[in-house]
Amino acid sequence: MKFALFLPLLVVSFETTQADVASTAKKTYEIWAADQSSTVSNQTALGLRGGRLWIWTDDAIQKTISKKTVVPLPCKPKPGVGPCDWFDIFSGALIQQNSTGPTGKTLQDLENVGVWHGIVKDPSNKYVLASLFAKGGGYVGIIDTRTRGAVALFRVTKYSYTEGLSTTSDRSVHMTFWSADGLYCIVANLHGKAIERINIVRNLEGDITSATFDKAASLGLGSGMSVVESATYFTGTNAYGRPLIGGVTGNYDTNGLSDFTPSGKCKENGCALPPGVKGGEGGRTNNRPVCPVPSSQGNLLYITLSGGGLFIGNIITTPMSIVGEYGKNIIFGAGCGGVEVAGKFYINSGVASGPQGGSQSYFAVWAFNNTEYLGTPTYEENEPRPLMVYNDTQNTMETTVNPTGQLPSNSTRRDSHGIVVTRNQKYVHTFDRIQAQAFVIDTSTNKGIFSYSMRDSNVCKAFSVTDDSNIPANDPSPDLVEASPDGKYLAIGFRGPAPVTFAHTTQGSCPGVGIVQLQENGGKGKLVTVLRTTNLTPDNITTPLMIPGGVNYAGTERSDIHMVAVIDHKLW
Repeated sequence: MKFALFLPLLVVSFETTQADVASTAKKTYEIWAADQSSTVSNQTALGLRGGRLWIWTDDAIQKTISKKTVVPLPCKPKPGVGPCDWFDIFSGALIQQNSTGPTGKTLQDLENVGVWHGIVKDPSNKYVLASLFAKGGGYVGIIDTRTRGAVALFRVTKYSYTEGLSTTSDRSVHMTFWSADGLYCIVANLHGKAIERINIVRNLEGDITSATFDKAASLGLGSGMSVVESATYFTGTNAYGRPLIGGVTGNYDTNGLSDFTPSGKCKENGCALPPGVKGGEGGRTNNRPVCPVPSSQGNLLYITLSGGGLFIGNIITTPMSIVGEYGKNIIFGAGCGGVEVAGKFYINSGVASGPQGGSQSYFAVWAFNNTEYLGTPTYEENEPRPLMVYNDTQNTMETTVNPTGQLPSNSTRRDSHGIVVTRNQKYVHTFDRIQAQAFVIDTSTNKGIFSYSMRDSNVCKAFSVTDDSNIPANDPSPDLVEASPDGKYLAIGFRGPAPVTFAHTTQGSCPGVGIVQLQENGGKGKLVTVLRTTNLTPDNITTPLMIPGGVNYAGTERSDIHMVAVIDHKLW
C-alpha cells in the first residue's frame, strides 16, 4: 500500500489540498476507530494515558473477508503505517492557555490526561471531535480528517458541587457531539456534572477558522455548583507545523449553574430546600451527563444522565437552557445512544458505570416526538410523555437486579448501548453489549424485535485472543456504531478482554471494528468480519486482571475499541 506525502499549508483555517487526500482519492470512505488502551508504557492501571486511532479505507472490509492483510493508515505527514498515537496528533509540548495567558504547563505536565474514548464526525465529515476520558482529566480535541492533523485542543471546567453532605470538585469529558449545523461542539463534562459549549466559525468552504470555549454557555446539572478552575485551551503546532487555533471567552453565568429546573424542581435530588423539591417520577439521583445528543430540529439536545432521568436542552441560548425534564422512573440511566428519524428521536438506556452496574440489567428504548419541543414550549415536568418502544426489564431503575455476570455461557443480563439508523431511515438498530444482540426497530410502526446475534456467524472466533484459554472464543462486545455511506454495512466498536471502561459489561474476545452486513433492506444483519486491532504496550499491572462477572484475564492484549466514525470522502 502506498501513502502520499501530505504537504504543509500556510493557512490557519486548516484548508486542505489535493495532496492531502491523494492516498484516499480512489476510496469512498474511511473507518476511524478510537482505542482506549494506553500508549504510554509502564502504566499501573488500564487506560491512563494516550490511546490509539485506527484508520482503514473502505476496501479493508472485503480484504479481511478474503483473509488478506489489512494495513491501517498513518497520521504523521510522511509515509508509514498506523495506528496513530494520540501524542502523534496532539504533542505533549502543546502549551496550556487560560483567558489571561499561559498557565506555565504543557500537555505532558498535566495529570489524568486519559485515553481515547470518543470520536464524532461533523456534518461535513471534514473534522472529528476526539474526547479523552479520565476522572479529573477533561480534554477534547478537533482533528482534520483530510490531513489527520490536530486543529484545536481544550480542557474543560473543573466544578465544585454537593453530593449529600459532602462537596466534590472534579471534571472529565465522556463524549462530545457536533450540533447539526456544525457550529457548536457540545461537551459532556461527566465528573463536572455540566454541559459545556465550544463555538465554531467556518469559512464559505466549511473549513474551521475559529474554535472558542464559551464559558457563559455552560449548563450546570448538579447541586450547589461553582467554578473551581476555568476552562483552558492549548497553543503550539501540529505534526504539519501548523498552529493550533483556540480560545476562551465569556464569564460563567450563575443562571446556568442554578440548582433548579424551569418548573422549580431540583435538577438533581437533594438540592437546597426551600424552594427546590425533588422532581416527580423519582426525580434525578445522579446527574452526570453521559451522551448529550443534538437534534437537527430546533437546536435541541437530548441529555442522558448516569443515574436516570433526562433533560432536553436548547443548544444556542447563552447559557444553554432546559426545555424538557424527566425523572428516572420514566427514562432510565446510563443511556448512550440517540438517533433522529422523521421528527422522532430514539433514546436508549443501559447499565450504570459504577459498581452497582455489575448486577444491573437494562435494555430499554424510547421514542420522543421531537417536534413537540420546537419553539418555546412550557410543559410541566415529565410531559409530554415519550413512547416506550421496548423495556426488557418491565421495571424501574431501582428494582432490576441480575447477578449472572457477563459470560456468554450463563449471563441473562442485558445492556443497551450504541444506536444507529439505517441509511434508508427504515430501521433503527441498538445493541446489547452483554448478549451481543441487535434490537431492530421498524421506524414506521415503532415496533421492535431482537433481530440477530453477532455470535451466530462465529466470525469473532477467528479474531479472538489466544493467550488465555479461559476467554470465550466467540464473544464480541458491541459498543458504539455507525453506518457506511453506501448503506451496506454497520461498523461497530468491539471491546477487548481488558476493557478500560464498563468492565462489568464489556469484556470481549475480538477487539476491533465489527462489520455487520445489512440484510432485508436493513431489517436484519450478519457479522461478516472484524477489523482486528491490537495493543501490546507493556504495563506494570498485576495479572490476572480482575474483570467483574467475566474472566480474570491473564493475557497481554490491551486493545479496547469504544467508538467508530465512518468518514464519507464525497462530503469533502
